[in-house]
Amino acid sequence: MKFNQKMSRRDFLKLSGAMLGGLLLPRSKGVFSNYLPQADVPQSANLGRICAGEEGAWFHLKTEPNVYAPDGKIVWRDDVVVWKREVVANQLDYDRYNQR
Repeated sequence: MKFNQKMSRRDFLKLSGAMLGGLLLPRSKGVFSNYLPQADVPQSANLGRICAGEEGAWFHLKTEPNVYAPDGKIVWRDDVVVWKREVVANQLDYDRYNQR
C-alpha cells in the first residue's frame, strides 16, 4: 500500500491488527534499563512527595510547622522526602485548612 493512495477498510483492519498484535508481545525488561537513569529514592517507612505546583515549581521546606519559621532547604516538585515524625503547629495559620 502506498501512502498517496486512500486506505481501504481491509488495509486499515490489517494494519490495526498488526499493531494490536505487536502490543501483545512480551516486553523485555532489561533492554532499556542500562540507558534510562534511575532516581535515587530514599529507603524509609514513611515517604512523602511534593505534588503541588506546576512543572519546575519549588518550595521552601520549613524547619518548624510555623509560617514564620526559618527556611530549611528548597525542595522541587516531585521530590520524595522522608517523614521523620508528625508534628502539630504551635501557632495557627488561618490560610491553611489542614494544620497537622
